[in-house]
Amino acid sequence: MLGTSTQSSSPAEIRMYLEAASPQELVSLQLQTNVLLMGQADFCDFQFADGKWYCWFLVNVDKHPQVLKGLNGTVTSARRQRAR
Repeated sequence: MLGTSTQSSSPAEIRMYLEAASPQELVSLQLQTNVLLMGQADFCDFQFADGKWYCWFLVNVDKHPQVLKGLNGTVTSARRQRAR
């Protein structure tokens, strides 16, 4: 599953996440995402919560608008507070 958050380092970048049921599924989603983004995804902040695996990455939507089209309204948005 792919999700988004609006907090990022620049207006053209949005924070997105992958959600998977297993570490193997998460790796598969990472590979698929790297194909979509032509190898420009930098995954970080890996987490296991509520029985699922997550990792986050930034996407420049000016360079990769197809990522937003891929969401197609089927993914729950997530808001994430920055640690201060």
